[in-house]
Amino acid sequence: MYEATECAIHLNAYYLNLCGALDNLAWVLQYEWQLLADVKEDGKRRHECRLRGAEFRTALKSKHSELVSVLDQHDNWIKELANLRDPAAHRVPIYVPPAIATSQEQVGEFHRIMAQAEVSPVDRLIEIRLEAQAAIDFVPCMVLSTPQGWVLRPIHAQVRSDHDKYLTIASAVVEEL
Repeated sequence: MYEATECAIHLNAYYLNLCGALDNLAWVLQYEWQLLADVKEDGKRRHECRLRGAEFRTALKSKHSELVSVLDQHDNWIKELANLRDPAAHRVPIYVPPAIATSQEQVGEFHRIMAQAEVSPVDRLIEIRLEAQAAIDFVPCMVLSTPQGWVLRPIHAQVRSDHDKYLTIASAVVEEL
C-alpha cells in the first residue's frame, strides 16, 4: 500500500517536471529567437510562450518549419499530456492503486474479507483492509481521470512512451539551435 502511494508521488513529480521541461523548451526558443514580440517571463503575455500556442507555432514555422513538423507530429501527445497529466493544471492527480483484482475469485475474496469491516471493531479496520488488499494482485499501473471516465495504463509502457516523445522533441529543439 505504501509503495503504491510512493509510486504515485513520484509519477506526479515526473509528469510535473516533464511538463515543465516542455515549457522550458519553449522559453529557450523564445530567448534565442524572440519569436513572440514583447513576451517576457514576468510580462502579461508570458502564458503565450508554449509549444502548443498558435501564435508561438506560427512565429516558429516562418523560420524553423522542420522543428514545427516535429511538434505537429507530437501535438496530440502534448495536448494529452497537458490535459491528463500536467500536475500544475486543475486535474485529479495520477493514482497508483495498491492492488487490482485480476480474476472473479479475487473479487469475491476481497468482498468477503471487506464484509468483516462492517461488523468488526474500529481498531481492526486497517488490519482487515490490508488482508483484503493482500488477496488481490499489485499491478504496476496508473489511473488517470478523463472527461470520459477513468483510464488505466501500465506505468512502464506509459512512462517509456512519454519520455521517448519528450526526447524526440528536445532533440529537435537542440538540433535547431
